[in-house]
Amino acid sequence: MLFSFLFLSSLSSYQDTQVLNTETDIMLGVVLDALTKTIKAEGGSQYGVHFESEKIVLFKGVVYDIFDSDNIEHFLDGLVSISDILINGGGSDVVFKKNTGETDFYGTITLSLNKDPAQYRTITIYETGVASR
Repeated sequence: MLFSFLFLSSLSSYQDTQVLNTETDIMLGVVLDALTKTIKAEGGSQYGVHFESEKIVLFKGVVYDIFDSDNIEHFLDGLVSISDILINGGGSDVVFKKNTGETDFYGTITLSLNKDPAQYRTITIYETGVASR
C-alpha cells in the first residue's frame, strides 16, 4: 500500500513537472512568434506579448488592447501560473521593434507550479529580442 502511494505521488509530481515544462515551452513559443512577426513586419505592424498570472496574449501593435480582435490568448494550465514578471521599465508587456526585433522591454518571466512554487521555470528576454529558457 505504501509503495502504491509513493508511486502515485511520484507520478503526480512528474506529471506536474511536465505541465510546467510544456507551458514554459508554449510561452517561449509565443514570445518568439511575436518576435518573428515583428521582424517580418507582418501586416505592416509590430507585435508584443502581454503577461498575466493565468494567461499570455500575443498582440498586434505597440500597446496591448484587451478588446482587440487580433489578440491571440493562451490560458495557462490550472497547475501553473506566472509568478513573477520583471520587465525593464515595469509593466507586463514586451513589444518588439520593427525590422530589428530589439526591445526596450527586456527581462524575465517566471512560471511556477501553484502547489509547489519552488518548482519554476524562467524565460529571459534580452534587449536583442532573443528569448531563452
